[in-house]
Amino acid sequence: MIIILFPYKFTNFFYKKYQIDDLKKEFRNKIQIHDVSRIISQKWNKILGEKRNKSVNVFSKISDWEDYLKKTLKKNKNIYVINLLSSNSFKSFYIHYLLCKYKIKILKLGSPEVYDPIQSYNFNLKLISFFKLLFSNLPRLIFLARNFFYNKLLFFLKFDELYILVSGSKKHLFPLNLKSKKKKLINFHSSDYSNYLINKKKSINKNFIVFLDTKTPAFVGDRQIFNYKINYNTEEWYRDLNKFLSKIEKEFKSEVIIIPHPTVRDKKNIYYNKRFKISKDPDASNALISRCKFVVSIGGTTAVSHCVIYNKPLTFVYNNQLIKKNPSMYNEILGFSNILSAGVINMNNKFQKKEMNLSVDRKKYLNYQYNYLTTKKIKKLKNSEILKKLILCGDSDNSLLKVN
Repeated sequence: MIIILFPYKFTNFFYKKYQIDDLKKEFRNKIQIHDVSRIISQKWNKILGEKRNKSVNVFSKISDWEDYLKKTLKKNKNIYVINLLSSNSFKSFYIHYLLCKYKIKILKLGSPEVYDPIQSYNFNLKLISFFKLLFSNLPRLIFLARNFFYNKLLFFLKFDELYILVSGSKKHLFPLNLKSKKKKLINFHSSDYSNYLINKKKSINKNFIVFLDTKTPAFVGDRQIFNYKINYNTEEWYRDLNKFLSKIEKEFKSEVIIIPHPTVRDKKNIYYNKRFKISKDPDASNALISRCKFVVSIGGTTAVSHCVIYNKPLTFVYNNQLIKKNPSMYNEILGFSNILSAGVINMNNKFQKKEMNLSVDRKKYLNYQYNYLTTKKIKKLKNSEILKKLILCGDSDNSLLKVN
């Protein structure tokens, strides 16, 4: 049996992201989703305003969750928990303690599933970042300090069995801060790559262009949730964006289809030019990128994975506001551009058609795929099949799954 322990409101987006239907099929519905967002953070629970998926078990008190866990253990001793919690508060730490106390087998996603510029920072850059936060964004620094403290507390816990799910190369793993009597690294696909395997689309070019949008500034973004102070001029932002996308349509004689960020696809963005087509399909990134001429993105979203998978040309865009008010995101865009040989355009400058990237560096795309998304060993296996091999068949003979 598998329990997915989740710190945020488990919406339909996350249901799709983690391939719950496919897991239920493989495990004959022996799957439970435990949404503990009301315990971990009421703030995050409110910010993620989308509707919660109906199949989720929601808990408001740690005692209620513990009682439910004990009842479940009486019925089924062989329980694995896919633990998606961070240890950033006492309550999240205490839930980790209970998992340790009841000797629960832990599955932990160990990879970022996307290029993470922070991992490449050297000591000097980290020191500079610290002083910037100290003098310009103290709440963010306090948030990071609290995370650091509770992550260190995890070293005092020792789990029975711990399986780190590795997407791509193990050199890009998050710091492994959990101790265990038995620890193994298991090859696993990123969620985007796994969804691609389940819902493969034919890569036939059509006469349209995909634009991948972020949540901000129309909606509250991840950086703001985690105490970044960013004050965009929203109307100016979308005025620049609408003008730029209109230029692209004119220059390439192709329709632009906007794909909003998955977590806000069920919301209306009043700032888009009404003549643009908006795709709200949960599988939009996979379905449309596979058939488009090329892709334009305003940030380093994980949906960039589909450009890599389907070998689609990619250009990142930004504006003057981004450089001034969110330099970390601007540097992230430059980093993505470098490792993928993607184009980079400032929307506030005069647009020239030749700036748009219309080719693909196959070598860099393959390197990205095997660094962040998957590995050759498991290319024919879905994530649900990998978990089935590990959990139902035992891991002793599954050398294919183990990371060398």
